Amino acid sequence: MRSPMRFFFVAALVAYFSADEGWAQTSPGGNGGVAQRVIEIRQRDSAERRAKTVEEVRRMLKEDATAQGMALATLQQVADIKFDRSGLDASVASLLTSPSADVRRAALLALPTLNPDGSRIDAVAKLADDPNAVVRAAVVPAIVAIRNAAKIDTPLGEPAIKLLGDAEAKVVTATAQSFWGVPLTRELEAKVIELSQFPKERIPDSGSIQYTLSYYVLSTRPVITKPVAQRLAELARHPQLDQNWTGRAVWGLAHTPSPEAAEVITKALIEELDHSLRAYNREWAVRGLANLKTEAARDKLQEIATKDESEELRQLAAGALRR
Repeated sequence: MRSPMRFFFVAALVAYFSADEGWAQTSPGGNGGVAQRVIEIRQRDSAERRAKTVEEVRRMLKEDATAQGMALATLQQVADIKFDRSGLDASVASLLTSPSADVRRAALLALPTLNPDGSRIDAVAKLADDPNAVVRAAVVPAIVAIRNAAKIDTPLGEPAIKLLGDAEAKVVTATAQSFWGVPLTRELEAKVIELSQFPKERIPDSGSIQYTLSYYVLSTRPVITKPVAQRLAELARHPQLDQNWTGRAVWGLAHTPSPEAAEVITKALIEELDHSLRAYNREWAVRGLANLKTEAARDKLQEIATKDESEELRQLAAGALRR
């Protein structure tokens, strides 16, 4: 059975890269365009029409770059529809070496929708050296989507480490945004923490790579390691950062802690409750303390449950203590 989470990755991948995709907007020959093919595959009235359109897409994948691009754009938009995908992953994978950068990028977007197994990852990873930045930007998102489809949960490493160091900001941003909730190797995690740093006298804006790494990566770790906890704690207590930063950091600290991170997280969340009046931050600080087994966390929950001015927060803390 195909996991619903798989469609989250595929949909996010397609949405991020397809906004300027010319093929998706092109309809040569009237009803012969991408939009109509998508409709014919998505419609539920005729299995024959759907099968006929899928066969047309199969033929187009063997034609010129324009036809291939339109076929790939069609496949990108029908990830959630049942149809015979047999053989399509091989046809699309062969286009990863197309002379056309547009086709290579479109193949990266379409491949995760076709039930590929993990053996396709090596071919995708080779495009980390592609001369076209837009192609490189699609590499790790495609790898993450394929890993999710193939239920691969080992930590992600290369080529993500290499692409985080890419000279093009859009490659770094797209690579980082694909890390949401994905387990990372310690080496890749260390690279993320390094790139999230900024001088005290120059606060990055929400479009910066530092914010992207904090929002999409550090705060979404499936298990918080001590180095990540330390960096999130720094962001949570930074006196010049706004709620977009601090709230996200506290939310991240409330995720599942590793044993070695428990003390750092406990201290940071107690500090948040002692100094912040922001309801969102305080709520997630309590939720985070509820995940911890430290004596200090339980003592703070007891204090909140009996003395806090917010009835909702008292109830939340009391519920955590009963569990």
